[in-house]
Amino acid sequence: MDIEKDYLKREIQKLNLVLVSLIDKISGINSNNTNNEISSINEVLENEFDLSLEKISNIKTADLIKHISTLHESHIEKIAKLIYQFVVKI
Repeated sequence: MDIEKDYLKREIQKLNLVLVSLIDKISGINSNNTNNEISSINEVLENEFDLSLEKISNIKTADLIKHISTLHESHIEKIAKLIYQFVVKI
């Protein structure tokens, strides 16, 4: 049982690091690399969380809540920071 808990903790930490790197990537966006960086961010979000910046902005609130309710609390926090940084930067 401890092995399973350790594995889950490592996976949660790994995804937290992925989200932190995406937040950093958004912070570094400039007018020369905007489209490439956003595409890269969307690809990672799709692969890891079945989300994208476009999907988040177009999804109904109830559906978004249902989708993120399956995520770990720390991931939800980081995704919120990611969205905030995206809005601030763009």
